[in-house]
Amino acid sequence: MSVLKSLAIALLFMLAVSEVLAPDLYAQTSIAASGTAKPKAGKAQKKAPARRNTPTAPGTGASSDFNVPVPDEDSWYNEDAVQQLQGNAQPRRHSFGLIGAVNYFGSGGGLEYLYTYTPKLSFGGSLLHTQSALEDSSIDGATEFIDATSNSLRTYARYTLFPFLYGGAGLNIDRIQGDYGWKGSAINAGAIQTKFSTTIYALDLFIGSEWRGPWGTYIGADWIGSAIPLGGTIYYDADADVELTSKFVKDKTPNQRLDEETTAQLRIYYLNLRFGKFF
Repeated sequence: MSVLKSLAIALLFMLAVSEVLAPDLYAQTSIAASGTAKPKAGKAQKKAPARRNTPTAPGTGASSDFNVPVPDEDSWYNEDAVQQLQGNAQPRRHSFGLIGAVNYFGSGGGLEYLYTYTPKLSFGGSLLHTQSALEDSSIDGATEFIDATSNSLRTYARYTLFPFLYGGAGLNIDRIQGDYGWKGSAINAGAIQTKFSTTIYALDLFIGSEWRGPWGTYIGADWIGSAIPLGGTIYYDADADVELTSKFVKDKTPNQRLDEETTAQLRIYYLNLRFGKFF
């Protein structure tokens, strides 16, 4: 009995020690002992690949240590291009166009440039070439005439008063040259004439309209304007027949008649058509 008692005490002691030191081992051993089939040998687990620092979708609970790299100066990233794609590109401010003049010391055409400083305020300049053939009413078989060309340089500021209606003001330099004389049955040889040239400095006032079209184009018109003379010069080739006829019929010298007629033609003008494109 003493031997059995000693064995029982030793067995209990071993069980207690195994429970304390290796409880999982005891569990696995107990499951294996109660089963009828032997467990299959498990395949060796593959080693998990190293985790890469890649961006994840928002809200997935992934690691928050992902940082967006700051682009270098030589990177493909272009801030200006991104702003343009986002609709933040600068508006078109420069425009070039053509002018068709129906009445500005005759008819003709020219070029214009316009810089849009603000949506309402613009600054511009134009060059205009026109031709005119003027005749006064016949008096006693004599008709006064002026055949001339005009080359005009205008600089101005333009302000939008109402939708599709603007007003403008500027300075105008007009160079007019051609022939002045008399013709008709009362004139010896049918006609007498002399060459002249005049330069007129004027304050230019006008109103007009403009409409924007597709592809950056525009169309407009200066409906009516006035060039108020500020000064100028007149030269003509002396001709005794022209001077005598002018004094006899009009009671004025040729330079006086040229001053009256040229400034009268510029004092009121109308319908300068405009067409161009913004850049």
